[in-house]
Amino acid sequence: MKPGFLFLAALVLVAVLFAASGDQDRGAPGEIAIEANIDAVLDGVTVVASREGEMLWRLVTDRAVMPSGGTVANLGKVALTVPREGLFVKSGSGVYDLASNDLKFTNAVVADTGKMVLHTQYARLDSATGEVVSDADVLVEGVGFTVKGRGFWAKGNEVKILGSVEAEVE
Repeated sequence: MKPGFLFLAALVLVAVLFAASGDQDRGAPGEIAIEANIDAVLDGVTVVASREGEMLWRLVTDRAVMPSGGTVANLGKVALTVPREGLFVKSGSGVYDLASNDLKFTNAVVADTGKMVLHTQYARLDSATGEVVSDADVLVEGVGFTVKGRGFWAKGNEVKILGSVEAEVE
């Protein structure tokens, strides 16, 4: 099952439930035309993607807002866990694209693998490739080293700083 399907299904269900409160005075006699022009707001959302009983990832957000007719959900505080990679990512906010299943982390992003911690202002997770990219300043801290730079690319346990690299080894 596609990772974004459950999220989309939840948003569609909420939109349908609220649609009954829409404008009902249009249409031919004997017909009821229901139209809603509302934002879907979900509080306390958890989306889990799994395959054959194994959790691939879990996304938790305190709030998801999908503007009427939109294809993106604006997220409040975001926490993403990818157990297979030993990865935990949190950010102050995010944007989930329902069409591509891409996730943009915004506002103070921290990614922790247990061996190193990456700090940046924003990053984008490409769901098709599993790559995380950003052109923002980045700070990577690990046991005995610190690396600063501008922009990064990451996939799995591999991280590449793209420019202006400064490293300190203890």
